[in-house]
Amino acid sequence: MQSETHSTNPLLQDWTGPYGLPPFGTLQADHFLPTFERAFAQHLAELDAIAVNPEPPSLVNTLQALDESGRLRMRIAMRFQNELGL
Repeated sequence: MQSETHSTNPLLQDWTGPYGLPPFGTLQADHFLPTFERAFAQHLAELDAIAVNPEPPSLVNTLQALDESGRLRMRIAMRFQNELGL
């Protein structure tokens, strides 16, 4: 499998369409798998960073950090579900 980069995969670029929408016309089915792989790896790294934080747990470094983690994964999942009509 060829590695997707930000310059070749529109799902990994900033979405600059109206209201922050993705570039629907340039998306292809084969863009999703490498993007999901990257998004899951990023989310796991974010969760690992929370787990190994040496500071005592607090609302900010635990709950807020959990809430803010996985943003790329959720963004891609919502786009994928939209593609499938779910």
